[in-house]
Amino acid sequence: LFSPTTTSVELPGIHELVHSALIRHGVDNAREVRRNICTFGGMSLTSGLGERLQNELNKLQPEGAKVRVVERGDRQDCTWIGGSILACIGQTSHAMGNGSPNRTMR
Repeated sequence: LFSPTTTSVELPGIHELVHSALIRHGVDNAREVRRNICTFGGMSLTSGLGERLQNELNKLQPEGAKVRVVERGDRQDCTWIGGSILACIGQTSHAMGNGSPNRTMR
């Protein structure tokens, strides 16, 4: 996850991907976003992932800027919960006549 080049794949590590997303996010909310990086899904359950991600991200930050990675206790279920919420919203919108079944969410 942090050194994919060791597998002969030319991709950035997870910490570099998150860092580039932080840079793209802009200056207005950068401090708030840095303090609220959340991990979700099955890979987030890997022992030490949050701590390692936080340490690697802090090395990439400007002087004085700190990153905080939040690991919720129910993170293994968050993907399913989010998907079920989106599915319910889609069904509700369609049932109320606010959308068509072929309309994609943005």
